[in-house]
Amino acid sequence: MTTNPMLPLPAKLRDELVDHFLCLSKEDLRLRFGHALALPSIVAYVDDIDFDSDGVFGVLDGEVRLAGVAHVAMVRSNAEFGVSVLPAYRKRGIGSALFARAVTFARNRQVDALFVHFLAENAAMLRIARKARMRLARYGGEVDAWLDLAPGDAATFAEACAQDQLALFDFTLKSQFLAARTLMGALHEASGGLAARWV
Repeated sequence: MTTNPMLPLPAKLRDELVDHFLCLSKEDLRLRFGHALALPSIVAYVDDIDFDSDGVFGVLDGEVRLAGVAHVAMVRSNAEFGVSVLPAYRKRGIGSALFARAVTFARNRQVDALFVHFLAENAAMLRIARKARMRLARYGGEVDAWLDLAPGDAATFAEACAQDQLALFDFTLKSQFLAARTLMGALHEASGGLAARWV
């Protein structure tokens, strides 16, 4: 079980997805999408995600913001994987955990293969692909990677269910902690203001 709970993201969090991508540098966006994207293109990409068929998963930080995001786009009998992790949260296994969740998601939908297209200089994605023993084909500065998938079974469905429950618990806990911290801050500010009036 991963230490990075991955929450399935619903369509109502499109704005949060846009915010996540806007926190990436131009270079990070270029590595994620193959070319740098401006705000209108980012919004169009997020608007085009089909949340009914695709898988979208996020890892939340302590402020309940998206530290890492994976998109598994369903393409006929295959699925395409894309991932991004904010700089402050890299080298913590988030990208690999999101890839593993994408594999489970794709298998449970009886997908034949998981596909990734990325720039050859994207060292993080190359590490994930090699670790997963994906088949790699390089064309100049770009790489195509495929992972043949076995059909989902009782174990993969149980794994997905357990991961979703863990992610929901993680979200609830972080949300409550953030709300409590915000309330304490407001109370502290209010008590300071009252004290100042009596001095």
